[in-house]
Order: sequence, then C-alpha cells, then structure tokens
Amino acid sequence: LSTAGPLPLGSLSDIRPLVDRAPPPGSLLEGRELNQIGPVLEASPQLMAYGRGVRAVAPDVARLGDGLPRLPGLRDRLLACLDPEGAVADGASPRLRQLRRDIREKRRRIVADLERMLAANDAVAERFVTLRHERYVIPIRSDARGRVRGIVHDRSQSGQTVFLEPEFLVDANNELVEQVRAEEQEQQRILAELTALVREHA
Repeated sequence: LSTAGPLPLGSLSDIRPLVDRAPPPGSLLEGRELNQIGPVLEASPQLMAYGRGVRAVAPDVARLGDGLPRLPGLRDRLLACLDPEGAVADGASPRLRQLRRDIREKRRRIVADLERMLAANDAVAERFVTLRHERYVIPIRSDARGRVRGIVHDRSQSGQTVFLEPEFLVDANNELVEQVRAEEQEQQRILAELTALVREHA
C-alpha cells in the first residue's frame, strides 16, 4: 500500500448472485444486471497491472493478479450492447438499429398526419395527439363523434371526449405495433445472447 497506493477496485458490485442465476438454460439477466458485470471485468487488467507494479515488494499480490481471468470479448460485447442505464443500445445489432429507425419514422408520419387532421377539423375537443393502448388517437367531442370515422379506444372521465383512432390510420398503427413488438423481441434476443455469454464464462 505504501509503494503503490490502494488496489484499483473502484466501486464494484458483488456479481456472484447474478452469475449464479445465469447458468440455468433459458434464464435471462436484465440490462441493469448485466451492467454490473462490466466494471468487474474492467477491474481485472487493472489489478494485473497493479500486481506487476508491486511484484518486488508484494509477490503474493502479484501472483493473485496473474491468476485473474481476462475476458475482453465479454467486456467489449457488454459495453457495445448496453448504455450506462442498462438499456439495450441501438448498436447492439443491425436489426435493432433498423427497427428503431423505422419506428421513429413511422411515429413521425402518424403524428404529422394527425396534426394536419386536428388543424382542419372542428370536431376535436383539444388539439393534441396522444396514445391509448399503444395506438395514436385524437380527442374528439362526444357530440361530434359521428362526424369522424374511426375506432374509439377510450373516453374522458367527464364523458365529453372520446379518444378516437381515425379509420385512415388503422393500418399505420397496426404496422407500428408490429414494429414495436419486433423491437422488443430483438432486445430480448440480445439480452439472452449476453446472458449466454455470462453463463459460458461463469
């Protein structure tokens, strides 16, 4: 300690419970759990370097450092797939990046179409676009419901407003829901892949 200062451990989590959960086939670690493993993997080469620096005065510490596993492939994969909050990053797979791009574009177009409709229709209760049951809708006055063709997904507490999905946007909303489901499935596939890597090196 007097020669090289404290060990470069930083603030590491005890990842043993996570590693113990990973071995059963079909188990899945969440992103925020996988994020706890990255710093432990990053500590390994730092501790090795520390051990080399104190070998002359602390050979036992150096031997412990020499025996630590190095798993740069797993560490790099975790860093590439997860953001600091543990969410699956766009760059985790080309498919995920494309799905998210398509979803953003689909949302932008749906909202633009609805905003144009709001601007040109006096049946609306308020001029805003919102979501009900994962589908984009607009608020229509209940007494003007018959003037706009579409599907009612919700009603205000007062009963004076219905939240309506215009008929011309049903297909676009269906496509958006399918894309969101596909994005969720791809995220789960990536988390399963990362969990399998942890299991392989448990």
